[in-house]
Amino acid sequence: MLKAGRRFNLFRAQDSGLTSGKEQRTVNAVRGTTHNVYPMMASLIPLVRALGLVAAANILARRKLGFARAIAVRLGPGKEQAKLRPCDSDLFVASQIFGTREYDLGADITKILNLVSSAWLDEGIQPLIIDGGANVGYSSIFFSSTYPTAKVIALEVEPQTYAMLEANVSHHPNVSPRLAALWSHKPSSHELTPSVRLDQLVGTNERVLLIKLDIEGSEREVCSTSREVLRSSPVIVIEPHDWMLPGKACLAPLLSALEGQDRDIIISGENLVILDKAITVAASKNISARIRAGPQLEDSQADYRVDSQADYRVIHRRLADSELTDAPLCPSGRPMGQDQGYFAQA
Repeated sequence: MLKAGRRFNLFRAQDSGLTSGKEQRTVNAVRGTTHNVYPMMASLIPLVRALGLVAAANILARRKLGFARAIAVRLGPGKEQAKLRPCDSDLFVASQIFGTREYDLGADITKILNLVSSAWLDEGIQPLIIDGGANVGYSSIFFSSTYPTAKVIALEVEPQTYAMLEANVSHHPNVSPRLAALWSHKPSSHELTPSVRLDQLVGTNERVLLIKLDIEGSEREVCSTSREVLRSSPVIVIEPHDWMLPGKACLAPLLSALEGQDRDIIISGENLVILDKAITVAASKNISARIRAGPQLEDSQADYRVDSQADYRVIHRRLADSELTDAPLCPSGRPMGQDQGYFAQA
């Protein structure tokens, strides 16, 4: 094996054109190994985070040997129970969701969304999360455990994948799986694929908290007919597929629907996370407050506290669309003094 100094000198010599044939072959071998190791490690680390070291090794061994039968795994820090097919794309999906955590919006935004969700429930409104392209259900499991007061509608159109989805979410009573594709219209009598529009998923006394779309290029059709649902959702997580369908402008209807709204857009892995600005402003103030407070203030006192009543009133007005009184509001939407919460005045 080459020592580090010798390897560095070889690379410099190669750049100068001074390496011998043997040394050139050595350089190529070292560089080839480095190029192979780095992508492999980049893939393995999220898988280990998602499944644990032993389970990840087990899955990779089964994949190498061609053992396709689904096996039981525990996902993420919450050890969520699920099945995974070693020879399918399941391990990559698990790595994205529970390893790199592409749907994790951060503690501050998550806390705010849960407070809003609880406020809606207090008013008799059921918060909804629409999981378009739920695959085998890992994303639905993540949303179910992260936002426990919300109802998750998990849509998957491929029958075998849907069977896995249905089994995986069976331990999560707030997840409702549906064998259907999101589309721009109801299926006609000669169309075999069941489909549904976004706005058809929202029932009476229900309101959308989050929309996630990973629908393989169908974004244009889906977003073209559900403008009001898109505008009313405080969070939209979407995987763009314009690279796959150049010239189709897949996101054009979504961008048109959100025109005139104040939204922040964050890139998370393969996804765009589109957030109502009121949420990100409140979350940034939470972070600033903790930084100003310093380590001497415990999390129980400083964590996730919005700086002013005005911040929560903006969120409540824009997301819950409810009547506000002149009195300061708590997360339930009732005037201050009737209950206590994270936004209670000291």
